[in-house]
Amino acid sequence: MAAVQRLSILLVDDEPAIVDLFRLWLTGMPYDVFSVNSGAEALALMAGHPCNILIADVMMPGISGLDLLRRVKARYPGTQLIIVTGHGNVDMAVDALKLGAVDFLQKPVEKDKFRATIKCAAEKYSEDRRHAEAGEDDFAGLVKIIRPGRIIGKYQLDHIIGFGSQGAVYLAHNVSGEERKYAIKIQQLMGNSSETQKIMARFYNEVAALKKVHHPNIVRMIDSGYESHGASNIVYLVTEFFDGRPLDDFFGKSEAEFPLDAKAAIIYQTAGALQEIHRHGFTHRDIKPSNILVDRQFNIKLTDFGVCRLPDSGLTAMHKVIGTPLFLPPEYVADGEVGPKLDIYSLGMVSYMMFLNITPFTGETYNDLIYKIINEYPLEPKKIFPEFSPDLQYIIGRMLNKKPSRRYDHAAEICADLEKLSLRNHSAMGFFQALKTRLAGGKVWK
Repeated sequence: MAAVQRLSILLVDDEPAIVDLFRLWLTGMPYDVFSVNSGAEALALMAGHPCNILIADVMMPGISGLDLLRRVKARYPGTQLIIVTGHGNVDMAVDALKLGAVDFLQKPVEKDKFRATIKCAAEKYSEDRRHAEAGEDDFAGLVKIIRPGRIIGKYQLDHIIGFGSQGAVYLAHNVSGEERKYAIKIQQLMGNSSETQKIMARFYNEVAALKKVHHPNIVRMIDSGYESHGASNIVYLVTEFFDGRPLDDFFGKSEAEFPLDAKAAIIYQTAGALQEIHRHGFTHRDIKPSNILVDRQFNIKLTDFGVCRLPDSGLTAMHKVIGTPLFLPPEYVADGEVGPKLDIYSLGMVSYMMFLNITPFTGETYNDLIYKIINEYPLEPKKIFPEFSPDLQYIIGRMLNKKPSRRYDHAAEICADLEKLSLRNHSAMGFFQALKTRLAGGKVWK
């Protein structure tokens, strides 16, 4: 009988009692267990001793669990990842699973569920190793993650830098020898199932969208292609490489690190990108922090057009919610209504979370979240921060109005109002502002 391979597990949680409990539950299982109290310590340990399975809390000081997951998956794609949190919601679970997590566990975790999840992760790791030793690429469900170093088209893959709605994204360079770097999103699928066809359709949707739009705040398309490799097919999309981080990496940072003016500039740039998208007659449908990349000067690029709706897109006929639920407006989650005002609402939700550092709606289940999106209202910003700019509150509130007719008609109007805004002026609302609010009408806040 073959000896059981001892895999290594890294526990990351800033609560020592949780780490001790998980260690106790792992007693008697064939694993070497390590533990640290922060994401920074985890990355430092992984640099010298990569672990096979990583179990991380979400809400930790410094590097969050989702950010840690993103970095570990990029540097150590074979590591199996499990998120455990007491503050989770449906949107967070979706993001964790999209980034490659084996599971998303809600505290308090049951011992049997915890051990079963560890066993599943260990089996997944062993299966991936068998494929790697056989010379195959790593599997992730229907999607295969290609190992760096491979040449696709005229581009060599350097390393994984993230994950999009359809596949892994790599930093790459042209084999011709030029120094320029590119981002290349690759979708490799096995077989021809209905799910495979849907994912391929979304990939081609993204290519079609990026061919149409040209804007300084939208990632620029360079190339695309298709390759057949035996039983698998590869489609790839090459774009400019933008050295930025997802917007949610900046959430919670101090005023010195993330000033109010920078936040307003991010809304302004994103609204400008949306105006260009809407001008061509389609809707992005997945405006959320992880799809807004931000550089050190707070310039942004909007990415991930895989679920966008083009005028002739068949994807709109799919009878399920496409996009990330938390950022979708009531008319879409209730009736599937799609249009530019969907994106405007989503930008309002991003703005609310960016300025206030809270999530307006949470739910233990998907249905709970949908109910709150349709029936409840976000807490008024001035009730959270009494000095909050009334003009800014008006702009965010108009984007978030539950009735589409009372939102901005065009994203350009958001830009126009932001140009008039002085975030340093916290004076009481004047006559003109009061008039605008009355004309907008309807309940917005609770």
